[in-house]
Amino acid sequence: MTTPKSVCQHCSRPAKNKLTDKHLCDHCFVALCERKLRRNLRNYDLKRDECLLFFDDASNKVLSQLVHIPVKSAAATFGDIGVSVAAPLDTRIVDHYLKVDRYLKERATHRLVVPLTMDDENEEFLQKILTYQKECRKEKTSQQQEKNTAKHIIKLFEPLSRTETQQYCTIKKIPYSYQSGMLGKMLDAFEKKYPGTKTSIARSAKDVRKRFPQEAKV
Repeated sequence: MTTPKSVCQHCSRPAKNKLTDKHLCDHCFVALCERKLRRNLRNYDLKRDECLLFFDDASNKVLSQLVHIPVKSAAATFGDIGVSVAAPLDTRIVDHYLKVDRYLKERATHRLVVPLTMDDENEEFLQKILTYQKECRKEKTSQQQEKNTAKHIIKLFEPLSRTETQQYCTIKKIPYSYQSGMLGKMLDAFEKKYPGTKTSIARSAKDVRKRFPQEAKV
């Protein structure tokens, strides 16, 4: 006898996946993930034949299946840009925006597609809160440069957690892997006990950044 949790909440097929607090079959899980990813991509207004730079194969393959306009792609590594891979993904991109901006211009690419997930955004936000240190205000020129570079970065998996992204890629047969640090594991534990925690943190983070754009940059 099937239990409520073993049945898809959308179509009543056997449920093998979980998205936030919903138990879903493979078909409905992929459909809901892609709806979230496409809604996120609409914020970036991709152009026909736009040249995009990718750091990983998963982002390249996923984006090519989500968009219906031709785009050009180029591959690179953080080493090519001169950024250490030891730093967290969000730190590599945000703290080295000048290097990223220069590399984009050198390669004649329009924007950079990064596999940042909701978890990356949440961890970066909480890390700033938990290790707060008053910093000197950046020069206006640097702030403007960072703001301009942020416009050239597409955070592909931002609506999904790492686990959801991995589930989605597994169903689509796209290789994807990730590693969670101590803060990430803590958030995973909270999400398991209190479903929806990660989404709530992500919404709170966006609200804080809108209200205090200079003090809460991503």
